[in-house]
This record gives sequence, structure tokens and C-alpha cells, in this order.
Amino acid sequence: MSVLESPTFALNGDAKLHFNYRRNNNASAVYVCQDTYDRELEECYRLSVWEDVHPNEWVDDYIDLVTSDTKLYIIAKFLHSNGNNVRTRTSSVSIDNIRLTDSYGNPLC
Repeated sequence: MSVLESPTFALNGDAKLHFNYRRNNNASAVYVCQDTYDRELEECYRLSVWEDVHPNEWVDDYIDLVTSDTKLYIIAKFLHSNGNNVRTRTSSVSIDNIRLTDSYGNPLC
């Protein structure tokens, strides 16, 4: 499992965190958790279902943030098998172009 942790932040209003991501196979699941990851990952936002996205294809996605959010975690979790139920020992996930906007799409930083 890999975790990217944001610094603590404070928002003046609702916002959106935009990002691009891709994966090289179906061996990983990626989640975005708000404020804590000390809970079940199913309670976090799971990025698009991998079976709907071709390997190495960049996907543009976002999550909504509210003023009470103070921290974000992006978690890549290794799955025990890929889509063909074949055990694999390698996987990679790339995340790029992370940007924060207000709820209207205007850049915040």
C-alpha cells in the first residue's frame, strides 16, 4: 500500500481537487480519503472502476471538498489478483496534474 498525505489545510469555502491518474494493470485500487484513513477504505472515494479504463490511459477526475475537510490521503492498495484472477506481484499507479479549484472551477492556488 502507498499513501500520499497532504499537509493540513483550511478552506474558506467548498472546493474541488482535480487530478489525472493512470494504472498499468488491474492489480491496484486507488482511494481518496478525507481527514483520515484510519477507517475502512470502502468509506473513501474510490477512483473509477479499473475495468472501465484501459491500462496506461490517463483519466481526469475530481473530488468535492467541504470547509470541514482539513487533510487528504490518496491511497493505492495492491489487490490480491488482477481482473483475470491471476496473482501478480507488480503494479503501478501514476497521479499527475493535481490542482485545487473553487466550486466554479476557478484556481485556488
